Amino acid sequence: MNKILIPTDFSDCALNAAITGVALAQKFQAEIHLFSKIMPHEYFDYYSKSEQEDILQNEELKQRINGKFDSFIKKMNVPKGQHIIRSYTHKDTIDQILNYKNGNEIDLIVMGTHGTSGVSEWAIGSITQKIVRRANCPVLAVKELPKTLAFKNIVFVSDFNKEAIPAFNQICAFASKFESTIHLLNIDTPNYFLEIPFVITESMKDFQILYSGKTEIHRTSAWSVEHGIKKFLKEVNADLVIIPTHQKTGIQSVFFNSIAEGIVNHLNCPVMTIKL
Repeated sequence: MNKILIPTDFSDCALNAAITGVALAQKFQAEIHLFSKIMPHEYFDYYSKSEQEDILQNEELKQRINGKFDSFIKKMNVPKGQHIIRSYTHKDTIDQILNYKNGNEIDLIVMGTHGTSGVSEWAIGSITQKIVRRANCPVLAVKELPKTLAFKNIVFVSDFNKEAIPAFNQICAFASKFESTIHLLNIDTPNYFLEIPFVITESMKDFQILYSGKTEIHRTSAWSVEHGIKKFLKEVNADLVIIPTHQKTGIQSVFFNSIAEGIVNHLNCPVMTIKL
């Protein structure tokens, strides 16, 4: 992991995500990219292109924008020597985040899951789920500042199909940095994970041997995946939940992705989504 993108609306929730992103950058010796939407003028969109260019070149505006970034960065617990690249847009936020991610070879996006900046389009909570759905890199959603950034207990929720192995290998690389215990969790619901229990358990064992650190296998029953995760988190003090999402189109993709988006929105602990 070399580059971490932290979109921000400068809210307290976004700050929780930023502090988490800084801790990860330290662990992986990664570069931080701080990205925001800032409207240069209340009626900016109504000006002509030439007038917009003049506004963007205004020194007072540049100082105001840098001041917002400076104030936010001071709260991020950034260690000396940590390089932070700042960037902002006044255009459609979701597309701009994804374009920035693709143009800068970002490895991880870290975002808050609620917050407001006074600009309805650029409110952390309103776009995180859409980024989860569309980004082709891992997305870490942070609702509250984690009690620990050591990530000693990681829960990986899956059906443990072979197509999840490449994603799990990425998780293993992440977990090994923290010497984490990975809890392999399968949830039996009326509509999900309908394989025979013995087959699922054997598949989970195949995943287990891929990680050199400590792993534990867990199966539970619940009326929904989200309910099953919440039930399991009462038993295990997890620092991070990881759930796969699908890049493919179709019913299965919609099903998996809607589960992930709901979990991102409703769990208090950090949630990472990773594309299959």
